[in-house]
Amino acid sequence: MQKVISLAIFSVFLTACMPPPLTAPIEQIQTIEPPKQLIATKKKVTSTVKNKTVLYQCSKNKTVRVTKAANSKKSQYISVTFNQTTHRLSSAVTRNNSKKYSNIRWIWSEDFNGKGTLRDKNGKILAQNCGKK
Repeated sequence: MQKVISLAIFSVFLTACMPPPLTAPIEQIQTIEPPKQLIATKKKVTSTVKNKTVLYQCSKNKTVRVTKAANSKKSQYISVTFNQTTHRLSSAVTRNNSKKYSNIRWIWSEDFNGKGTLRDKNGKILAQNCGKK
């Protein structure tokens, strides 16, 4: 009698621990839930930077393109393009009545008459007498 009871309890525990019956793959495909719709999100534009580009015509038919940010009070950088090479120059302090920008390669100085000069760090003049086009 005790063997019958222990066999019955063992069979109950054995069936309780069994995994659920497997479903055929074709039935799984048929019961797949449709994809949920994605909620559309709007992209928020935080700020737009507007640049002002000035083309300078220099002596010996050389051209220099200077690009400044429209909000130049916040940005003290310009991009200078000469002979298909562009460098980013930062503002520098000057003693005379001019604006001066430089980096490790170039120096761009512009007086208040509108004339500009581009030099390299060795002092060699790359473009001079540059006037706005």
